[in-house]
Amino acid sequence: MGSSIKKDIPIIEQGLTIPEVCVEDAAPRQYNTKTEEEDGLSQEADRLRKAAIKGDWKTANSIFSKYPLAVNLKIGPSKTTALHIASVCHQFSFVEKLVKLTSGSDLANKVEGFTALSFVAASGVVRIAKLMVDKNRELPNIINDDKTFPLLMAVVFKRKDMVSFLFRKIKFEALETGGQIQLLICTLLADYYGSDFLNPLILYSIYIINNLS
Repeated sequence: MGSSIKKDIPIIEQGLTIPEVCVEDAAPRQYNTKTEEEDGLSQEADRLRKAAIKGDWKTANSIFSKYPLAVNLKIGPSKTTALHIASVCHQFSFVEKLVKLTSGSDLANKVEGFTALSFVAASGVVRIAKLMVDKNRELPNIINDDKTFPLLMAVVFKRKDMVSFLFRKIKFEALETGGQIQLLICTLLADYYGSDFLNPLILYSIYIINNLS
């Protein structure tokens, strides 16, 4: 049984980290077509990257106004987006404005294997998470490439308000058994025994036990 849990719960042993996507000296993306070069997107990509890092919405908005497709432009070697960069850099005023320009389906895109909601979940800013989930209710259920998901990240980083919000949005029955066990163990390890978490934890524990039996 020990080896099975070890295989199913890599997060317990390896720890949970967020990929570095907002590096100041990251090279601007190189474009291959003359059309993109003529449109000026090659130059704007680096400006947009810097604006997202600094939370400079005035500069970013001027780029989006001129090039609407820049909202989802892949930037730098990691092919990240302004939304992911700003989320990792905790530029949440910037993120809040950018989410309003982003479609619900585009919010589901992953960078370095993570959705933008996962970054926000780890940061604990509920108002941004709510804005995202209102646009796409499936976001809490999207599994990252490392088998984590937004609620699990919120639990691991001990973002109690975020946990409370995402707890009511995720479809537990859709999680694989390994993900269910990860969530249960991480919740216990996070020592969530306040009044806001005791009853949901008990109910979820019963759900897990019933489904494993």
